[in-house]
Amino acid sequence: MNAIVQLARPQPLFRRTMERLFHLLPEAVREQHGAIDVLLTTGRADIDRGRAWSARLIGWIFGFPPAGRDLPTTVTVIAERGREIWHRDFGGNGIFTVLEPARRQGTPVIVERFGLVTFDLALGEAEDGLSMTVVGMHAFGLAMPRWLWPVLKAVERAEARRFVFDIDIRLAWGRRLIHYRGWLAPA
Repeated sequence: MNAIVQLARPQPLFRRTMERLFHLLPEAVREQHGAIDVLLTTGRADIDRGRAWSARLIGWIFGFPPAGRDLPTTVTVIAERGREIWHRDFGGNGIFTVLEPARRQGTPVIVERFGLVTFDLALGEAEDGLSMTVVGMHAFGLAMPRWLWPVLKAVERAEARRFVFDIDIRLAWGRRLIHYRGWLAPA
């Protein structure tokens, strides 16, 4: 009876996507990506923003928070209907995205949705954690050419029982869009 009940429990998006690789992640990373219903974590973050006009325009369109140091940070993850709604609050400035399973076979990939723009993110192993890279982009349902894709260098790991993140997003031609890094722990 217990085995049947366990099989019926919903599995977190990252666990379903990464399958057995999920269990190799450090505990703090598994916990941050283990939302069954609602997950709330808090911590601190530093944010750098690109200064080029194109980076400022794109940052404004996507609602990226302004630059700052040691910002109080809250991340709320709501798991529903096989997807996750992420609200990241950096010092009172929020970013909402929706993470969904991708329709790709082979490499573990999730889709991150910013309104009408989506990014396919390949999930991979990093030293002591998880890495993410952009492997596709769509706007208004249309596939975008590779030269428009942002370059994402994202690493998530554990440090002193905390979830540590370092997310650097650059425009395809090399200019910084946003770089945010910090830590989170259960609220």
